[in-house]
Amino acid sequence: MRQFGDKIWEELFATQGWGKYPPEEVIRFFVRVKKDLNKPVIKALDIGCGMGACAWFMSKEGAKVTAFDGAPAGINNVSKLAEEFGIFTDFTLLLGDITKPQNHIDSRFDIMLDNYSLYANPEKDIHNALKDYYEILYDGGYLLMNCFGEKTTGFGTGKQLSKHTWTDISGGGCIIEELLHGLPDKD
Repeated sequence: MRQFGDKIWEELFATQGWGKYPPEEVIRFFVRVKKDLNKPVIKALDIGCGMGACAWFMSKEGAKVTAFDGAPAGINNVSKLAEEFGIFTDFTLLLGDITKPQNHIDSRFDIMLDNYSLYANPEKDIHNALKDYYEILYDGGYLLMNCFGEKTTGFGTGKQLSKHTWTDISGGGCIIEELLHGLPDKD
């Protein structure tokens, strides 16, 4: 099965089972927006869904969810994780490049959620992706984008991809290598 994006995500989802619960800001956002939309069926897109932590929650709350990620191990676990929480809904599962949604998505959505996924790409790719996502967002729809910023510990370390994006972060609060291999020993 083809993989998109950095291979570290495939390894992370395959070996660590990372991402079981949605963060509080996603829960608050979804509940508020669902009330504002006041529709019988809400179509939601989980951009960079990983293993489906946010997808199962939105489905539990009544949304028709499309889960979109570049890591096969993530996509392959969305329904399994949902079942752990008693959610047996059919998800639309899309494996593809989240920075090129026009190559993979042919429907529109009321709600789009990017929970710490697009940020991990070169800035130009992020800008282009957001333009494409805007095109498939219904008028009056909502997008939540959670990302790390310039005041995040670790910003400015590693290899610079563009003015505001970095890879191979060497220190700070969100180092994927630490998640995969455990935190370093303290001296």
